[in-house]
Amino acid sequence: MTVGNKDGRGYTVSMEFETISLPPFRDILVLARKCPVGMIGLSKCMGLMAPDGFDLVEVEHEVVEAILVSKQLIKRFPLQKILDILKEKVFPFVSHGETIRIQFHVKIQYDRIEGSLE
Repeated sequence: MTVGNKDGRGYTVSMEFETISLPPFRDILVLARKCPVGMIGLSKCMGLMAPDGFDLVEVEHEVVEAILVSKQLIKRFPLQKILDILKEKVFPFVSHGETIRIQFHVKIQYDRIEGSLE
């Protein structure tokens, strides 16, 4: 939309908007050291937005301080395995002060289920 007046001055506005959900992530949030909100502040905030929805896990890493992990995800996939994958595939790309949102899709499959018909 462009609006102008007699002397040729005007302005242009371009705008987008979308609905968001709270909390703003579903699976994992990686908190780097020196992130603006901080581990304790974000943990308290998540406790208000999604009570009993996430676990705060402190991490031994030079850049990453902690992760918030969905309890539903932990029911499907071992926490230690999640940490191992993040340490290898994500943590090397995290910088001080960052907060990283991760979509961690788990697909469980069974190749063969056997049993008796009795």
